[in-house]
Amino acid sequence: MSLRTTLALLLLVALTAPSVADDIDHAAFERTRSKADSVIDSKSLERASREKPVPTFSHRAPVRAADYDSYWLWAGVKARPELERAKTLYLLQGEIGPDRAGAVRLKAQGGTEPGPHAPNLWLVYRVRSLDWTPEIFAALDRRLARWREATRVVGVQIDFDASTHGLERYASFLAELRKALPEACGLSVTGLMDWASQAAIEDIDRLSGSVDELIFQTYRGRETVKDIDAYLARLGRLNVSFRLGLAEGALWSPPAALARNPRFLGYVVFLRNDARTRRDGDAH
Repeated sequence: MSLRTTLALLLLVALTAPSVADDIDHAAFERTRSKADSVIDSKSLERASREKPVPTFSHRAPVRAADYDSYWLWAGVKARPELERAKTLYLLQGEIGPDRAGAVRLKAQGGTEPGPHAPNLWLVYRVRSLDWTPEIFAALDRRLARWREATRVVGVQIDFDASTHGLERYASFLAELRKALPEACGLSVTGLMDWASQAAIEDIDRLSGSVDELIFQTYRGRETVKDIDAYLARLGRLNVSFRLGLAEGALWSPPAALARNPRFLGYVVFLRNDARTRRDGDAH
């Protein structure tokens, strides 16, 4: 290999290397998963592969926000054209969990002030504990009322990483929350891909009795989860409608079978500043 060729290859690697700078609070983006529930049941995946052929991801490409119209918007995401064209936004409002003293509280995060958002708007709360006090339910209701005075709010989304074996309790909590919310307020939840693969159908159906929307997150951290094709094959056994959450910049290739699933309602993309910067650098 000539010296000129070697230098050209080194320059290409330097230009395409991902940036380590990021304006987003990655502590909010990186999800804490229970190790026991993040491990894929190998027998379930092997059975899924036998039940239905799944496509390989040999032609995966980074998720481009411009190709979609629904987004999760966390604190720190810079203004961009995709937001102006968005049909649906999931706007972070706060985190609900125990403080240093162990008391469960609501801590404001993200966009806390009402504004004239044209898209359909969901108010998102990251949840680390289901032991809510009456004050927390009341605080959600007050925030919802404030936003509705300024713009159209579809409803509230709960972002809670319930273990597969904890779905029965989670369903009971959501039923209680459903009763506490105004009648015209929608209720959305995020879900782990483990649910689709390992949860009992009855537990998933129980969730659907209280929620209007279920979004399975196909990513862990910044990347699409391993063996995602086997997970997706298991979605066909569900009786509920669902959407899929994608991480901007993560590699993704939509399986053809997904488009034929009548319960699949589309995608939501988690926006990231560094993913956009890296993509723009690659394009040049």
